[in-house]
Amino acid sequence: MLKNKLTFSSLNNIYSFIGYTFPLALLLWFVATYSVNVPYWDEWALVSIFDKVATGTATFQDFFAQHNEHRILFPKIIFTILAFSTNWDISYQLILSILLAAATFLMLSKISYSQINHIPKNYLHSANILSCILIFSLPQHENWLWGFQIAWFLINFCVATAIFSLTLLNNVKVKILVAAIFCFIATFSLAHGLLSWIAVIPSVAAIAGSHSQKIKRIIFWFVLFLASVGIYFIGYQKPAYHPDIFFFLKQPFVALSYLLTIIGIPLSRNINFSSTLGFIVIANLLFFVVYYIRNYRTKFALDATPWLSFSLFSLLFNFLTTLGRAGFGVGQALSSRYTTHSLLLIIALMQIWVLFLTHVLHRKIYKKNYINKIFNFILVGVLILILFNSTEAITETRKEYQQRTSSQECLELSNYITSTENNCLKEIYPDVAVLKLYLGIVNKLGFRRFTTDISFAKEPQSTYGYIDIPPVNNKPITINKSQNLPVIGWSLIPAQAKIPKLILLSYNKQKSFFATAYVKLDRPDVAKAFNSSCYSKAGWEVNLSLKSLPLQEIALEAWVYDTYKNQFVQIKGEPKIKVVE
Repeated sequence: MLKNKLTFSSLNNIYSFIGYTFPLALLLWFVATYSVNVPYWDEWALVSIFDKVATGTATFQDFFAQHNEHRILFPKIIFTILAFSTNWDISYQLILSILLAAATFLMLSKISYSQINHIPKNYLHSANILSCILIFSLPQHENWLWGFQIAWFLINFCVATAIFSLTLLNNVKVKILVAAIFCFIATFSLAHGLLSWIAVIPSVAAIAGSHSQKIKRIIFWFVLFLASVGIYFIGYQKPAYHPDIFFFLKQPFVALSYLLTIIGIPLSRNINFSSTLGFIVIANLLFFVVYYIRNYRTKFALDATPWLSFSLFSLLFNFLTTLGRAGFGVGQALSSRYTTHSLLLIIALMQIWVLFLTHVLHRKIYKKNYINKIFNFILVGVLILILFNSTEAITETRKEYQQRTSSQECLELSNYITSTENNCLKEIYPDVAVLKLYLGIVNKLGFRRFTTDISFAKEPQSTYGYIDIPPVNNKPITINKSQNLPVIGWSLIPAQAKIPKLILLSYNKQKSFFATAYVKLDRPDVAKAFNSSCYSKAGWEVNLSLKSLPLQEIALEAWVYDTYKNQFVQIKGEPKIKVVE
């Protein structure tokens, strides 16, 4: 009998170990496989700060300055430290995001395990493993793979630490001080960090003390909140391109659909199903709020308070995002980045379900077997949804990965790309002229070096591809400068049995490129001709803007970059066009 118990206990320990470690291991594999060391969009705005820090001219205002609607003071400090420590290697920002998520889970589990004395261990472990799966879940892929998104994980960590301190620390003054510090950090990380002050109010109110003491603490907390708001809005200007915040009054059903969708995205990225799940989540939350109020003086309410704070933060974030973004359309609610905060509501509800079922079990309202069936049904249902959602995230990320690796090559070749039209650099930063200035600063700081010694091989021995359209003939195609010209072809790198990432277009034997195209379109004919499935995506197409071209007859040339030989290789075909006004 003892041997059987030990065996059963050992198996439980093994299952628990797998349950807690596998989500993190999967995430580490995911980030290692699909991350690309390329700064994107908002990250380039940090370059001017790096330059000022390097020259000793940086001021507090540079860090405090508004970024869109956000004050990202603390993330800017983190970015700057990491940039100068790692030569702006984005991988370290991704690692920090994972560490912040791990620390957040640690805080969540500490709160949960503080309630272990009266909760069945199988309930507790199951709920915490599910929390672990959600915290490290892949549907957050935009945040996991974009270094600039550290702030999302930093805010979750700050909220979790504030609630942890208010719940588990002993000294009342220390509780409030630690919570206030982390709410302040959250406030100046992203705009919705302000919501942390409101979200933790239930946890502030739950601190033991007389009625007058509780009132004084809440008033003091509100004073801190208002002070943070006042500092935040010093010199604040609303971004002009944001939708009308009163959109929800004009289109209430669209706004409601947006809200329900953003609540449900940790479990599904299908608009209709996500909104249905969002409705179920809200119904659960309302039920527990009513139950909490009716059982306010019970052990259930005391234990549920920190989870109520997590729920409140997530819900307030969803409401605020709906106000600010619903005008973009319901589809925008499926943005991967929102998952990081929305999942806190799912985690909190799972923990409250554990407390609720335990409370019911102790009161002997229902039989234990019946309660176990309810718990297992909820657990398995949520787990299946997360698994399906993660599978979709991997599929979506695979498509984005090709784009990111192409952008990485584009950045490496930026010295050879001259035009601001038809330019792969636009995928990295929308204003190519400004990006070129940033690249100069980055090169000066030694963060990145951009190649300048690539040779041009005009007549390769092997076939690297062909321009199909426009056709090659003796008579040039006359086209107006205001029109666009479709150019279509295929390309490959025969020695390496792979396809290139980019096609680069030049004219009249120039040693620079005025346009680029991604090699990613289906070309089954090429795969068949070369008897290799490696070339099934060898096609490319670009709708050329002719604004940067001279008014004369020109010969178009297309090139691929052979990384192994460090040279540009011209593919076959030089169609002639005549550009006219």
